Amino acid sequence: MATASEVPGSGRPGSLVVFAFVGTLDFRGRLRKEIATLRGAGVACRLVLGEIGERRPREEDYDFPIEVLRVPCFKGKVRYFLHQLRYAWRAGRRIADLAPQAVVCVGLDCALAGVVAKWFRPGIRLIFDSNELYLESMNSRVRRMVWNPLQTMVLKACDGIFHAEANRMEYFKRTYGRKDKPQLVVENFPDYHVGEARVAPSDGPLKVIYLGALGGDRYTHELIAAGMAMEGVIELDLVGFATPEVMADLERRYGARPAPNIRILPAVAYHDIPELLRSYHIGIALYKNTNLNNYYCAPNKVYDYLMSGMAVIANDYPGLRKVIEGNRVGACVADLTPASFEGAVRRIAEERCWDNITDAIRRKYCWEAQEAQLVDAVLGVKR
Repeated sequence: MATASEVPGSGRPGSLVVFAFVGTLDFRGRLRKEIATLRGAGVACRLVLGEIGERRPREEDYDFPIEVLRVPCFKGKVRYFLHQLRYAWRAGRRIADLAPQAVVCVGLDCALAGVVAKWFRPGIRLIFDSNELYLESMNSRVRRMVWNPLQTMVLKACDGIFHAEANRMEYFKRTYGRKDKPQLVVENFPDYHVGEARVAPSDGPLKVIYLGALGGDRYTHELIAAGMAMEGVIELDLVGFATPEVMADLERRYGARPAPNIRILPAVAYHDIPELLRSYHIGIALYKNTNLNNYYCAPNKVYDYLMSGMAVIANDYPGLRKVIEGNRVGACVADLTPASFEGAVRRIAEERCWDNITDAIRRKYCWEAQEAQLVDAVLGVKR
């Protein structure tokens, strides 16, 4: 396969950036936007993907080369951890062979691949895209003890760190230091597009959607209860993915459909989200405050909702409060109960919060607003 200097049409002779990621590519909009931004700047990009599911990417669906390394997702945590390490070694060796200018590792598990690549080729720039607070999101003390020294290794080796939210970055700096490393906020904003203005129906229910993972820490059961209490006022769709155990529990509790006004629908690929959201009035983004990763959350769904012209109901957390309450584009709730949910819905409808989603708001929270600094940070360009 071609090395950086052999890639035609890059626009920057010798420029190649390799991305490393473990997971399902269909739902990873941030990664795909980063690649599109760099390619738009004339940089050749490749992806070394650790595929954990059955959704092997089809080459025709993507306009960049993908190399797939299988990462079996066993229930046994020790075996899966060992497969993650095996991916890091194999991916790191492959990245070193490609000799890119930089490698962007999306997540702590695949950041080890960047460390391995630098062992063999020290001149590679390693960017750690810390989209989450990984140690803080781990419930197991043993897992944190295992991953803490590995994160320290990544932070020592990397040449830059990306964060998805400003409060999250400040926490990371206070906790882990690394003043010697450039750190940059790259928010999970959507591509800019003009959303349709929302008009509340005069004689029908408001259409409300929750988009994302389903499960205990996402208020799934509380949302269903709150939606049931507002039958006739709202129609609620929960669109997302869940573990087999969570899906079995939902089917056992609610059957095919929780209530006449509530549906549970399968997840959609990231590029299909704008079309999906066209018919909704309100979007929901809720995370239980079980760890600091949730408290300092930066959900891309909030900005997807705003870009589509929808008002938002979210947690009363620092970053979310600033965006939603600060721009009067929705309502934040301290905790989700039928009463708090109904109050948020009625407040949004009475204040017509979707009318405050102006073109200036869309441009403020769009991906294009941060593309230039992303390209410079990856390539190490100082202006």
